[in-house]
Amino acid sequence: MKKHTTETEWIEARVTATNKLNKYINKVVPIVLDILNNNHKLKKDGELNKKTSDLIREIIKYNPQNRIHCYIDWTEHSAYLKFKLRYESSQFNHNYVENHILLWRNERQWNDKKGEFELINTSLNDSFIPLKTKTTKQVINVIKKHNNLIDKMEALKEKAVKNKEGYNNYLYI
Repeated sequence: MKKHTTETEWIEARVTATNKLNKYINKVVPIVLDILNNNHKLKKDGELNKKTSDLIREIIKYNPQNRIHCYIDWTEHSAYLKFKLRYESSQFNHNYVENHILLWRNERQWNDKKGEFELINTSLNDSFIPLKTKTTKQVINVIKKHNNLIDKMEALKEKAVKNKEGYNNYLYI
């Protein structure tokens, strides 16, 4: 296990893990969406039928080598393909990179006769945009820009407070 001792090493570990997860998502999601487009009949409760579920589970099954967990998280309203990758952040600690992609949304309507909601329409996600990878240098530059903007906002806030001094009763801000 590699011990990450500097902030740059921590960032690099996270960037590497995020890029690995994004590449996996870009590989798996189009296949899963294609299966759903060809065979997406749902049960009354909004769950996938067994045949489709088994096909998808075979694609997203856990592979210990890549340490990526992937599963379908569904409710009566929608379903997401959820991803989680564990990476080493220090000698004794692990962190996670997570993401999720919408697979479908269910439209439901109340049925007075049955006294329950019924599934009336399912709309599949047909607009997956592949996720991009970033370099450590790009991420560090964004962090620096973000921190600079935070510093500028704090300086402006202090300036606004000083500008208001002595006028508290006159200003309604």
